[in-house]
Amino acid sequence: MAAAASLLLLTNDLCHIANTYASLSPTSPWAHRTMTVRVLKGVEEIVDLYQVHHHLGPEGWYFSGEDGSHPADPLYGFKLLRELYLKADPNFPGSVTVPLLWDKQTHPISYDSRLYPLFIALDRVEQLLSSDRRRHLLGDHITEADVRLYTTLVRFDVVYHPIFQCNLKSIRHDYPAMYLWLRQLYWDGSNENDRSSLTIGAFYKTTAPNFANYAIGYVLGRRFVVFNNQGR
Repeated sequence: MAAAASLLLLTNDLCHIANTYASLSPTSPWAHRTMTVRVLKGVEEIVDLYQVHHHLGPEGWYFSGEDGSHPADPLYGFKLLRELYLKADPNFPGSVTVPLLWDKQTHPISYDSRLYPLFIALDRVEQLLSSDRRRHLLGDHITEADVRLYTTLVRFDVVYHPIFQCNLKSIRHDYPAMYLWLRQLYWDGSNENDRSSLTIGAFYKTTAPNFANYAIGYVLGRRFVVFNNQGR
């Protein structure tokens, strides 16, 4: 679903995406990709965003009306994201995840642990970014690869390293090229008067307002999964 959401926003089929809206949690890296690409592609006035609560509740993702969350689904008044899944498919057996991209006309949802391989991959990215001092992953221009990597790395040291124990290395202390790349994307366009910005502030605007919720959202999410939400 995350891939479908970001790829849909990367298309030029504005007639299609004008009939959709996205429900998401800014703490999710996959949802964050959708938020960032929405700004980069200039479709903020076309694709509406409705935020769920920043962490899972007893029945999964839900609308709370708190901390930036919409009070309910705007079309049907649903409080639980699962209710939208069940409206699209009453026999839906899978997990409820964000982002959810909903087609307003036809009502379908637009679908889409290993520690050492993770750091082998990060080592390769570090080598790529440092080899020729490139500004972005694939050269001089931002691509979806940059969006996908950014939404993971911006959470890495504060969430994945301490909470999920992905702690063989940290981005800040062990990957200088990636850390520089991350900071450049984050701060580019953070000043609204900066007319030289390449990203029109897409990364900053979709990260800064939600950064404080990343850690607590993942702590509660991990507790929900590990203990099956048994009040622990």
